[in-house]
Amino acid sequence: MKTHLLTISTILIVFNSLTIAQENRFSFELNTGASYATRSLGGTDLNIGGGFEGIFAFKLMPHVQLLGGWGWNKFTAEESFAGPEMDFEETGYIFGLQFKHPIPKSDLLYFVRFNGL
Repeated sequence: MKTHLLTISTILIVFNSLTIAQENRFSFELNTGASYATRSLGGTDLNIGGGFEGIFAFKLMPHVQLLGGWGWNKFTAEESFAGPEMDFEETGYIFGLQFKHPIPKSDLLYFVRFNGL
């Protein structure tokens, strides 16, 4: 366990120093939030769930980034083909583009992301 922690810490430190040297061409973020199912699963209506994702981004142009990562989502259902009160998990790779732009005269910025899981 300590070896894994040391390896991950070393990778993050090296990755962070590389991003500083590259003028922030790369970025990494961890997100969490609500998940909404876009269709039913085997005739089962899924409730609103939650999940998290880790995303690496590469700056293509000043405000456009190419992104990729991994995500995990969990949905509940009152009644399903697998029995009452079952949970369903969805995992997968994330890919897409994002547009980040600063708000004038502010330290804030907004972004629009188009991605798939």
